[in-house]
Amino acid sequence: MQYTQRYDAGITNLLQQLDDLDSGKRRQAREQLLALGRHVTSWLVVLLASRRCRLRREAARVLTGISDPRSVPALVTALTDEDAVVRMWAVEALARLGRPALIALLVLLIEHVDDPEMRDRVHEVLKECHDRRVQMQVAPLYRELSRAGGACDVAEAAERVIKTLV
Repeated sequence: MQYTQRYDAGITNLLQQLDDLDSGKRRQAREQLLALGRHVTSWLVVLLASRRCRLRREAARVLTGISDPRSVPALVTALTDEDAVVRMWAVEALARLGRPALIALLVLLIEHVDDPEMRDRVHEVLKECHDRRVQMQVAPLYRELSRAGGACDVAEAAERVIKTLV
């Protein structure tokens, strides 16, 4: 029990350092959290909902390095964050995750198909994805997003991709 409390306290301390004004301390905290890997995903997901922009940025950045599929719902939500840096890290994290992120991402696209910024963000995730299988599956959707087709065409293409995945 005492070990668990010390472990949790250590993680809490690292998470607090992510909001430090000293970039060196933030970097060290990121590196240590990355070394802990998937064990800290749930803590970082909570930080993605923080009011503090720096915490959201750093959480998204660490989650990018961890690549834990459990973070997908929070990262998809982060695509709508008011801060461009948070959105950028969410795009990178989702692109690295590839297939595990795809359905949630496409559902978000369909829900916000009339939002040109959201279409651009999804387009960016698909462009950054390096998983060949995913690239092949989303090619028709990617083409629709690239040609700035109508919202209806994009939604239909996203629905077709989802059908191939389930």
